[in-house]
Amino acid sequence: TTPKLAIDNSSGAFEAVKFSSVDNATLTTTGFDLWGTLLVWVSDSGEITAKWYADPVDDQNSTWALKWNTDNSLSDSAVPVVLKSLAPPDTRKARR
Repeated sequence: TTPKLAIDNSSGAFEAVKFSSVDNATLTTTGFDLWGTLLVWVSDSGEITAKWYADPVDDQNSTWALKWNTDNSLSDSAVPVVLKSLAPPDTRKARR
């Protein structure tokens, strides 16, 4: 089976996003959608959320883990991020 994007959406979870090939009771692999160009997760009740965070995994902040922050809880190191289906515009061309 092809791996699917998976998040832990249980209460209190602040876990790395994964790719899963098998069903797992703690991971959600459905509900992802694009809202314009933003990747969001839509709950069974229709609530649209984007709780993506980047959290450094080393002391130099050179490698980051993409995480799903179910409760949007504060973290000393993680920062909220937006996942888009469209690359940012090339601003260097505009300056020339």
